[in-house]
Amino acid sequence: MARLWILVALCSIFFQGSLSGQNMGSLTGKVMNEENVGIEFANVVLLNVQDSSFIEGVTTTTDGLFELKMEATGDVILRISYLGYADLYENVRLGAGENKIGTLVLKSQNVTLGEVEIVGHRPVVKIKGNSITVDIMNSLLSREPNMIDMLSKIPGMMKSKNGGLEIFGAGAPVIYIDNRKVYGMSEIKSLDVKSIKQVELITNPGARYDAEGKSVLKITTLKKADGWFVQLGATAVQSERFSHDETIRMGFKKNKVNVSMSYSFYDMRNDSEQMQEKNACVDTLWQYASKKESNFIQQYHAYDVNFNFEISKKQYMGIQLNGSVNPYDDYAIEKNEISKNELYYKHLDISSSYNTRADNMRLNMFYNAVWLERLSFDLNMDYAWNNNKQKQWVLENAKDVFTSSNSDYKVYSARFILGYQLGNNGSVSVGGEYAQVDGVGDLYSQNSGVQESNYTNKEIKWAGFAEYKWKKGDFSLEMGVRYENVKSDYIDLLSQENNIYRDYSELFPSLSLSYAHAGWSNSLSYTSRVNRPAFRLLNSRTYYQNEFLYQRGNPLLKPQMSHTLQWLSGYKCLSFTLGYMRTKNYIDFAFETLGDGSTIISTYQNYDMYQSLKAQLGFQYTFGCWNPVFTLNLLQPFFKTSYMGNVITNNKLGAYARFNNMFTLPRDYIISVDYFINSGGNVGVVLFKPYQSFNLGIQKTFFNKRLEVGLRASDLFRTMVYKEGMAIGYVNFEQTEDYNSHNLSLNVIWRFNQQKKSQYKGRSSAADIIRRLS
Repeated sequence: MARLWILVALCSIFFQGSLSGQNMGSLTGKVMNEENVGIEFANVVLLNVQDSSFIEGVTTTTDGLFELKMEATGDVILRISYLGYADLYENVRLGAGENKIGTLVLKSQNVTLGEVEIVGHRPVVKIKGNSITVDIMNSLLSREPNMIDMLSKIPGMMKSKNGGLEIFGAGAPVIYIDNRKVYGMSEIKSLDVKSIKQVELITNPGARYDAEGKSVLKITTLKKADGWFVQLGATAVQSERFSHDETIRMGFKKNKVNVSMSYSFYDMRNDSEQMQEKNACVDTLWQYASKKESNFIQQYHAYDVNFNFEISKKQYMGIQLNGSVNPYDDYAIEKNEISKNELYYKHLDISSSYNTRADNMRLNMFYNAVWLERLSFDLNMDYAWNNNKQKQWVLENAKDVFTSSNSDYKVYSARFILGYQLGNNGSVSVGGEYAQVDGVGDLYSQNSGVQESNYTNKEIKWAGFAEYKWKKGDFSLEMGVRYENVKSDYIDLLSQENNIYRDYSELFPSLSLSYAHAGWSNSLSYTSRVNRPAFRLLNSRTYYQNEFLYQRGNPLLKPQMSHTLQWLSGYKCLSFTLGYMRTKNYIDFAFETLGDGSTIISTYQNYDMYQSLKAQLGFQYTFGCWNPVFTLNLLQPFFKTSYMGNVITNNKLGAYARFNNMFTLPRDYIISVDYFINSGGNVGVVLFKPYQSFNLGIQKTFFNKRLEVGLRASDLFRTMVYKEGMAIGYVNFEQTEDYNSHNLSLNVIWRFNQQKKSQYKGRSSAADIIRRLS
């Protein structure tokens, strides 16, 4: 650890600081009226000179000042607009560093407007290099009731069945807010959709980003003005049971000081039904049929406090504390019938109570600055703590079973990035990371036959990267390499023969070539990534389900290595993606059987090879009051496993289509009609059956858009039922899960000083590790 701080100190002294590693330039100016009074909330937008497509945009402060930060250089169009004034257009040539345009005057336009909303038709979705960028603030997506609903409508994104977000066929993305990594959905949910400027989805990230994770989702918030802001929000949801959540956000920005805080409380209650069928055949055919009915209560307390201080115009520092407390209670009644060689063998009546509590806390400190207009430096330090407690009581045919487990992890990490702008066409960045994880855990069991455990887990990661960017005319190039060394020790305090020591050293190259001309953009990119198994998968603890069924981790799991080649193309309202991925040591479900097969253990294992082809087509446009968005995703896997001693293929094509429609009506009403369908198909060893959903919603604002009210009906026809199965080893498994996702929700938000929102400028250095703790 000392070596890292020595290196950071030497770099800081030698380079005298620098920015955030983004090498971004800026354009500053002031907007005034004909009476020389600054205009607040005027729209300042940069447009492409070739097709007038959107590049960047902000609104002016109380004095009419604005600052646009961007990576673009060369000729652009600056457009300034405000209701009651004629639009002003200026041709601007941008260079590296700070560009000053001075004072711009808007002229009055004597036009009387009724209750009419003017909607532009510029592209909301655009291709930029190997990423898809969505302009939120200038689209109807800014009217979505919450962040999860908004982000799930980004091309390629979808809701997961646990209420999170995922990329179709690629799992959950690594998420950034203003270039700062986040580690949990609570921080995402606490954001206000109105505060979002744009969202960028990078499906093939380069060397700058952690080698873990196949995709990156970057959320950029709007620039803030001085003053107070307060926002109150509440949602009520009626499904089988009543749920609700409440959020308060408040902050203050004055000159160089920016302080904000938020608190959110979620109380989700619902019923679910799960039916399973398992067949295991080794020497004897065992068949298990179960039906489980449960009701659960999931609560979430999430808090966030942050402080930014502007040391000078080009130097920032700050600190952020956030965390959550998540208790979960599940009460279930389960009926099981076991057959042996197709003859009745036994019946199990089970009632259970499952309680967990997860506590998370993270402290982030940052310093970034820019010197000499070309040199940048970014330093982030993190401390994170994660504690998870689980208890389970099972009454099984008059037999009492109790198990409890506890895990406690601490993370210490730091990251720095140095960047230098090479003239107007190129830039180079280098960086380093250090992370240390210290964990302890135990498992206690009574009357279950499960072996108790007590262990420690320590992991140390060193990483470094170098990245070069070049752009000239219509062509751009990005190339980089990342090196990571990870040492991980798993110590079983009860049995030394289970100790595991691992040491990985790997290089991850990346390359991206892009061409953009006359509104048409193309990029071809290659990256290599790693997915290290979550810590919960690596422990050897065994969880009791009933006397025939157990769950267990696998300390022998290896990281899976992936190589991805992707072509991304876009023209105005259309976007298209085609990608190929090849993964070695693929991690997925597995089953083990004991003895004659009567006891089944579900676990995880590495499979030799997984390959897939993926395609995505997106369309978005505005026809008068109608704003349709259509997305089609196709996933063709190539994956072989074995069942009953025979090789089987898991190659069924999967398709996911989403058709969202928003209608803008007089008096600021918006009606939404959404439909999506998943055709099913293979995702690894799991074969999904088709499912679909139809949703309706209506929204309206009041009191000069300070009060926003929305009513939404989700899964109207109760078709969101998950059916899945797998055949692996000597076990055939079928499952149906019904989470009763049909509901009626009422969403209310009141914004005080709604344009004044604060922004934290730090970046986490530990989010990929914290993600693995969950």
